[in-house]
Amino acid sequence: MIQRIQTLYFLFALVLYVLMFFMPYALMPEVSSELYVYGVVQTVNGISATELSFWPLAVLCGLVSLVTGITIFLFRNRTVQMRVSINLMIVMAVSSVFMWFNAYQLGPEHIVYRLPSLFPALAIILTFMAWHGIRRDDRLVRSSDRLR
Repeated sequence: MIQRIQTLYFLFALVLYVLMFFMPYALMPEVSSELYVYGVVQTVNGISATELSFWPLAVLCGLVSLVTGITIFLFRNRTVQMRVSINLMIVMAVSSVFMWFNAYQLGPEHIVYRLPSLFPALAIILTFMAWHGIRRDDRLVRSSDRLR
């Protein structure tokens, strides 16, 4: 059912991944640059320009957002929803590692991490909580089927 708590967990994970496109996950104060999932944006004399592009990370985060949104509507098939959510957690972990790798590649001593750098970890936790709720519902339905 779409009004279950796991729908809210998936929705919050979706919101976190969409917010990552609009909020920088790290700063480089020495060169006045911000790291977004789509690239490094440098501001010079009030003009912002994308200096370096992270398009694979942007595509990966976009796919995670899309699949998370689709997973919300797979409530009729709990086994598929559980499998998709497990795969989604793996892809979220890969995107998190990729984010940290991009920041580390630019020089770890010059990076100041911000709150959006924790969004993938929070989304993994929320997706796990949703998976747990789906599994609990599946067990409840199976136990009630045995009683018939």
